[in-house]
Amino acid sequence: MIKREILALLFFILIFSIFNISFISAVVINEAEINPAGSDIGTEWVEIFNNDNNGVNLSGWYINTAGGLNHSLDNISLNENSFYIRQGFTPSIADTSQNLKLFDNTNSLIDQTGIFTDIGNNGSTYSRIPDVTGSFIFQLGTKNASNQPTTIQNKTSSPICVLNGDNVRLNVNVSGFCAEEVIFSVLINGNWMNFTGVENNPTNFTTTINSSLFNLTGNVDWTVYTRNCLNITAQDGIESFYVNNKTILSVNPANPDGLAGWYISEPSFILINTDAANIFYRWDGLAYSVFSGIAFGLENTPNNGNTTGGVMTLTYWSNFSCNRVENEQSKTFKSDFTDPLINDLQPPHNSIVYNNLMPQIQALIDEVYQSNSGINKLKVFMFLDGSPVIPTLLNSGSLDVIAKYNTPNPLSVGWHNVTINATDKAGRNSQLTWQFMLNITDGFNITVNSPENEMYNNKRAEFNISIEGVASILEYINYNDGRPRWITLCRNCEEYGESRRKTQSLNDGWNNITIRGTSEFGIVKEENIVLFIDSKPPQIKQTMPKKNQVVNGSEFLVKYTEGDLQNVSLIFNPVIQFNGCVSGSNAICSQFVDLTAFNGEFIDFYFQLKDKVNTVNSSMIRVIVDTQAPVLNVMKPEQEVYNKKVPFKVSINETVLLEYIDHSDFKPRWKRLCSNCQDFGIVKNVTKSFKPGNHEITIRATDKAGNSDSEDVEFGVI
Repeated sequence: MIKREILALLFFILIFSIFNISFISAVVINEAEINPAGSDIGTEWVEIFNNDNNGVNLSGWYINTAGGLNHSLDNISLNENSFYIRQGFTPSIADTSQNLKLFDNTNSLIDQTGIFTDIGNNGSTYSRIPDVTGSFIFQLGTKNASNQPTTIQNKTSSPICVLNGDNVRLNVNVSGFCAEEVIFSVLINGNWMNFTGVENNPTNFTTTINSSLFNLTGNVDWTVYTRNCLNITAQDGIESFYVNNKTILSVNPANPDGLAGWYISEPSFILINTDAANIFYRWDGLAYSVFSGIAFGLENTPNNGNTTGGVMTLTYWSNFSCNRVENEQSKTFKSDFTDPLINDLQPPHNSIVYNNLMPQIQALIDEVYQSNSGINKLKVFMFLDGSPVIPTLLNSGSLDVIAKYNTPNPLSVGWHNVTINATDKAGRNSQLTWQFMLNITDGFNITVNSPENEMYNNKRAEFNISIEGVASILEYINYNDGRPRWITLCRNCEEYGESRRKTQSLNDGWNNITIRGTSEFGIVKEENIVLFIDSKPPQIKQTMPKKNQVVNGSEFLVKYTEGDLQNVSLIFNPVIQFNGCVSGSNAICSQFVDLTAFNGEFIDFYFQLKDKVNTVNSSMIRVIVDTQAPVLNVMKPEQEVYNKKVPFKVSINETVLLEYIDHSDFKPRWKRLCSNCQDFGIVKNVTKSFKPGNHEITIRATDKAGNSDSEDVEFGVI
């Protein structure tokens, strides 16, 4: 009894397979209308589809219907992915218990249907769903076309919050018969531009729109078109994403009103971003401020910049209600609000010069503030008694200039006047005229051999003075003292410091000294010396990176104390000048150094600091250079749906710190996967728990030098 039931079951399965499951063939019966609306005569039809890579000639082929009748096909060649309609059957084919079979010209069975029954007398047909390979479904006819519509759904764009300058990724799910092409069409600058979708899996397609293609803000419309192997196209509705503005800086006046990019009057600034939740800015390294919507100036810059001017960098950015923060933008402004000051006149104004008809004439052209633009040597002019002369121009510090003129021929006894006209690099101008008298007396003069108009590194300055005749009193005054006064060097003397070395204690910084000798007859001889003393060399407190550290160029730093810093250099090959280093106590100066050319090599370096007089070097340090970012390959997770446990499978080409951040978290933060590793989840399966929902994570690998590579992954958890 049991054997008989098993045989019956096997027979049923065999019959079901024969009549309900089609042969897998290149040429198939794809759709049949056995009972059309109205009369069946001449209106019945069977749709044949060629799924082969080559054309097929149907000569000698035929369709066998219920009752054993054969109906020949036309002598035509059926191309790849093409339909052929066998229209009209004589006699008409039966509407019930109908089974269609397709034979080739060798009488081989190519394809057959199940048992059809159609008593509806309407436009419904038996159609394969999906085309070619599916089972027959009774539905509204799709003669000479695909039996299933193309479905375009789940169109998305990322990131969710787009800022001007972002690349935008578009995503869509497409299903349907033999989809061959998916086109993303985006309305860019008034024109629809098409981008071919990249197939991630048989139903999912993406494309990335490079931000350089559109410089716009606001809503951007996009849609999706598809084309299948039958050259049938479909299109879905319009979607859009919003592009938030970049923050715009407006400066008034827009262009500097001085020369060489310098402002000589204070500009005002406005920050504009209609999409921003808040706009922020800061000057140089100061704390940030929230832009109130009212124009601001230089009042909050370092060193009271709206008074002194200087070179200052404005950094500004915005945040947005869609939880994005804009990358910082910066612009540097140069301001000079002070005219040059002409002082330290030689001979002094209204002075009398004795026994020297060829005096040295000079003046210091002072930029007052060390943040100003500096004197333009091409625009310094000197006039002696109304006639132009050509002075020698010497640098005094980095910005100031000393204009010096040695008269080549004796001048006449009497009054003479000197005029200096000077312009700085920003275009600010000053002019000064002073006068002095030349007189002739006999037998008395002084010559100051030292100190000289130089720079010294010791506060004890040597005084060496030769005297022609006898000085009833020899004295000096330092106008840079807190309370300048005349100090006696000697009385009734014929020299000072020639036979025996003598020194005087002067100030750190500038010293404006006049040495005066007075003869017994009241004749006065003076010489003026301007010198600079820096007795405290720079002190190096700390340098980075440390010995044998792996670096990529981002960690070069020196900490120091120096009140008058002139220069900071990083010495290796080549020598690199550090920019923006300032004077101060425990000051820090750092800079990124491009070490690409030294990748994989050891380099030996040291820092060199200079003030106006002294030079100090740090110890030599050796480090190894690594400027190559690691290569990260994330194999899992993939863009799919997981249960609570999500697998991780990551490989890296070098030892790194491996971390990830889930941007879908309420407060996203970096979480460590492993340290000093070259893979994660390769040797041993590893999973991480995630909450249900969609997740957008970034996996990042960072090597010892700080180089990193990252990859974004999206997935769902149920």
